Amino acid sequence: MARVLAFMAVTTHAESISALEKVVQMLNGMKENGLKEKQEEAVQYATYKQWCSDELTAKNRELTETEDQIELLQADIATAQSNAAEITEKVAGLDSDIAKWTTEEDNSTKARQAEVDTYRATHKDYTDSIQAIMQATAALKKKATGSVAQKAMMLLAGMPKMPEEASKKMTAFLSMYHSEELVQAPEAAAYDFSGSAIIDMLEKLRDKFSDERSELEKEELNALAAHQALVQGLKNSIDSATTAKTAQVESKSKNLQVAASKQTELTDATTTKTNTAEYVEQTSATCDKKASDFQERSKLREQEQEAIEKAVTLLSGDQVAVTSSRAFLQKKAGAALALLRKAKPVMQQARFIQYLQNQAEKYNSRLLSSLAMKVSSSDDPLAKVKDMVQGLITKLQEESSQEQEHQQWCDGELEENEKARTKQTNSVDKLTGEIELAQTTIAKLTSETTELEKELVENAQSLANQTAERKKEQAENNETVTDAKAAQEAVSQAIVVIQDFYSGAKSSTALVQKDSKASKAPPVFDQPYQGQAGDGGVISMLEVIQSDYSRLETTTTAQEESAEKEFTEMEKDMAVLKTQQESDVAHNKETIGTQEQTVVTKTTDLATAQKELDAAAAYYEQLKSSCINTGTTAEERNARRGEEIESLQEALKLLDGEVKIA
Repeated sequence: MARVLAFMAVTTHAESISALEKVVQMLNGMKENGLKEKQEEAVQYATYKQWCSDELTAKNRELTETEDQIELLQADIATAQSNAAEITEKVAGLDSDIAKWTTEEDNSTKARQAEVDTYRATHKDYTDSIQAIMQATAALKKKATGSVAQKAMMLLAGMPKMPEEASKKMTAFLSMYHSEELVQAPEAAAYDFSGSAIIDMLEKLRDKFSDERSELEKEELNALAAHQALVQGLKNSIDSATTAKTAQVESKSKNLQVAASKQTELTDATTTKTNTAEYVEQTSATCDKKASDFQERSKLREQEQEAIEKAVTLLSGDQVAVTSSRAFLQKKAGAALALLRKAKPVMQQARFIQYLQNQAEKYNSRLLSSLAMKVSSSDDPLAKVKDMVQGLITKLQEESSQEQEHQQWCDGELEENEKARTKQTNSVDKLTGEIELAQTTIAKLTSETTELEKELVENAQSLANQTAERKKEQAENNETVTDAKAAQEAVSQAIVVIQDFYSGAKSSTALVQKDSKASKAPPVFDQPYQGQAGDGGVISMLEVIQSDYSRLETTTTAQEESAEKEFTEMEKDMAVLKTQQESDVAHNKETIGTQEQTVVTKTTDLATAQKELDAAAAYYEQLKSSCINTGTTAEERNARRGEEIESLQEALKLLDGEVKIA
């Protein structure tokens, strides 16, 4: 025992020292990793802070533009609504005029109808009266007597247009025919029908009625024409007002449509403004919060570093190593003593175990075999073993009644397991597809980003080459211009010198040799010397040269300005292209980061789903062994339980006998 403890002391000391070193190494690794993460976080926050600044600036600019748009839309809506209101008043006035003219037309038509009715009744009265007069006159001229004459007179008496004086005469005349005896009266025989006053009166009445009827017909025609003219005028006014109303209604509709359209735009703009303002407010708050969080995180990281350093300092001391070694040694020694205490004889249980094994082999019972193994490996006293056996007997007896419940449970568990496996299989397939899609996107964007970065490098190199070439060209042009100016100055000075010379030469005089009779000298020049070439040719040539140098200066200056302008425009285009490409690279990298995060998230979800699927499959395998691949029927299992119960009861008896013997 002493040797065992001594060996454990040696090994545990080495192990404790190794573990301590690993802890210190781990803390040092944490320190280094913390510093690295702090630096990475600082870089990441700087990028984020810049994004905040750019984003808020852009959104505030959008907000201002939206507010300006809202003001314009409100003005347009107010104008359209005002126009619509004015048109409404005009339409109301037109409706009033149309209603008034329509009423006038209806009233005129009704009045005209009353006139027509009166005219027809009057015309009929005239016609009936003329007809009655003609019939009565004819009867009287034929000297008719009796009922015929009386009937004619009765017609005259009933005429509606009969004048009062004529009516009295007719009444007096009719009284002579009041009875049938009139025919026999001597006054009637003496009455002379021809040329009598009655006939004359009737004929005058007929003529009078005919004239009045003609006048009535003329008045009717005039009234009809006047009515038609009035109605037509009213209709024309109504049609004109209706046309004007239609135009005004269309104009009003257009204004209302404009107002509605602008209102929709205003609603959208207002919504955009609200959303943008909310976004700005939220983004600003988020950025402020991120700033505060960054400060706090930095402070925490510093505190973490201090704590780690302090911990490493403490753990690196000799006292900590000795203390750790001692604690580990005590733990190992205690474990060794516990193992020694567990050793005790098990001969008392040998026959009991052998019996269980024999019965298990005889009935092919896993339960008996398992019990034998459990007892053989158990340190429990015999009383607990007996309780265990009795418990198994009770359990086997209960299992028969639980067989049906178990089968129902199996059916339910198998159904739920099938649903779970199907669901998780679908999740695994879906997540796998999403991961592959994200990975494809990452690969594509990575390739695009590599190509863009390559183009950025190439463009930068190209710009550098062109810049160098431009500077070289600029230096050459400047040198050319400088030389041209210097040449012009030199030529100008030369021209002045020559001009001065020739000016002096023109005014110079020379001795003229005169003929002398006394001297026989040969002939000589007789003109003053003004130079070998005169002043025209040389100066003209110099002026041409000066002009060439001037043209060279002007042309080179113009070329330099043009080249500089083209280079500046090219620089701007390259800067725009660079900005766009850098933006594309940043966007691609951001998208790649998002997709990579998606891959990480989806991979985690996939692992979880796969784990749940594996768990469901494993559980299914358990269910198969418990519910499907049982290998026996319920009757066989009940019979086996009976045999196992009987064997256990015999084992109890055997165990009781051993206890008594012991």
